[in-house]
Amino acid sequence: MFRANSTNIRLTLCLLLICCGIPVMAQQTANTVVPTIVKFTGTLSGTDGKPLAGPQSLTFLLYKEETGGVPLWTETQNVQADKEGHYSVMLGSASVLGLPPEVFTTGEARWLAIQVNGQAEEPRTLLVSVPYAFKAADAETLGGKPASAFMAVPASGAGLGQPAATQTNVIVCSSSTTCKAGFVPVFATSGGSAQVHSSALFQSGKNIGINNTSPAFALDIVGDVHTIGSFLGGGGEFSSVSANTVNAVNTTGPVVNATMTGTGNGIAAVQGSASATGAAGFTFGVIGQSASAQGRGVFGSATGATGVGVIGESSGASGFGVVGKDLSGGGFAFSATGNAQQDRSSGGWAKALVFVSAHASPYHIARCYNSTLVGKAATTPPCGFTLTEVTYAQYTIDFGFEVDDRFWSVTADSMPHGNNNSTIIANTLTGASFLGSNTKLLVQLTTDGGDYQTADFSVLIY
Repeated sequence: MFRANSTNIRLTLCLLLICCGIPVMAQQTANTVVPTIVKFTGTLSGTDGKPLAGPQSLTFLLYKEETGGVPLWTETQNVQADKEGHYSVMLGSASVLGLPPEVFTTGEARWLAIQVNGQAEEPRTLLVSVPYAFKAADAETLGGKPASAFMAVPASGAGLGQPAATQTNVIVCSSSTTCKAGFVPVFATSGGSAQVHSSALFQSGKNIGINNTSPAFALDIVGDVHTIGSFLGGGGEFSSVSANTVNAVNTTGPVVNATMTGTGNGIAAVQGSASATGAAGFTFGVIGQSASAQGRGVFGSATGATGVGVIGESSGASGFGVVGKDLSGGGFAFSATGNAQQDRSSGGWAKALVFVSAHASPYHIARCYNSTLVGKAATTPPCGFTLTEVTYAQYTIDFGFEVDDRFWSVTADSMPHGNNNSTIIANTLTGASFLGSNTKLLVQLTTDGGDYQTADFSVLIY
């Protein structure tokens, strides 16, 4: 990085108009543009303190402030520094019109910053004489215009009855209640001496309000918004959209299309919240309706390995996360294509289904369902279960989750045996105190005469 040595900078500021003198400006004709140029000399040195010699690219920037702010003017020039790092430039010489006079005619001091070869700006230098020199030149004009641009007032009594010269581009408030501070004006007439009155647009800082004099956002609207098209921000989407009511109609695509790209948890692309208390007890955060024969009122799709397409949660003591109703009398309140899963401690759905082929060796689990698993593993034997023959016609099934606090049912197939009838009785036992584990179920198969007899049987845990 290189820097302009601020301790060794020698500034010589002089205004160079065509003949190097401000009085020349007053002698020019009204339509002659005189370039304004400032001579600037300085010394360049590197970070090691050694002079920086040879050709260098310098960018000059004028600021209103000592630090921060936006440049009022910039210019880049190539300079030739001598072996001591000294250089001299004419600021404004890169432009036909030179430095813009309006930058200095306010009478305020200006700060000059320098960038060497595209590096960061060096500390700014205060320019004091230039603003006053330009202000002196501006004294030759009135509002930046020569005297010839104005009409002389006739002597007393002269020109009476003569129409006044037509004024152009004059803005007049249409009434004493218009032209309010902060409001964007609206033209009430066309051309000539235009009249204006206040509008519904109000600006506060960088925020615009419509029917709103306290805008809290870049665009803060009180009232209805109608658009044919899409709401898009600079990056393709709004960071957020907030409204009391949103009514959207689209005949060719999604009515509401929201994309959430954040990495945090609990972020929603579309969120509905109903905090009002309805008279009948019903308010809705989100309502989905479809009139087509194969339509879906609400559709959710999740592509993640453990994603959830649609989720319902309830915090009420008697609430429901998801409710399905059939209003036609011939449909389904709930339909699933695929396996249904429920946590082990909740009731209502089966936790496990097992069919054991035990009429002949080798005994094995032929069909099964495990609600604690997902995908093919939930229905592919042995489904995470372990069948063990304890002794003849006695088996244990280890489900891998606690079953001694659940409901279960075991049914054995009929199997003729000797003088007994074909009825097979299934006796069951569970509990860690008996089996050493609360995940196991013991099944004993006997005839109605009390003899042990192998047979196929089914187990239901719910």
